[in-house]
Amino acid sequence: FLTEHGYSHQITPKILASPTTKDFLKIFEFIYGQFEPKFKLGKKPEEDVPVLLKSLRYPFLISKSSIFAVGTSHTWPSVLAALDWMVNLIQVYLWK
Repeated sequence: FLTEHGYSHQITPKILASPTTKDFLKIFEFIYGQFEPKFKLGKKPEEDVPVLLKSLRYPFLISKSSIFAVGTSHTWPSVLAALDWMVNLIQVYLWK
């Protein structure tokens, strides 16, 4: 999805297996930007991300602390699931 839709940052298997918070925020901003093309995360993205997911009616809670520890083995699967859910939402509702 990212490379097919013009994501301009590097994506490697290592980044996808264990991203840094910065990597995750770039990916999140790009995907959310499909909903709002001029979207930019604010100064406190750890607060923005959970609120934005809730506004999209994401069915699970992503905590602020999850954003800081996004690349850990116990956090990444749930955060990756949120990104996947957003991509599916885009594909179903925006690109019918």
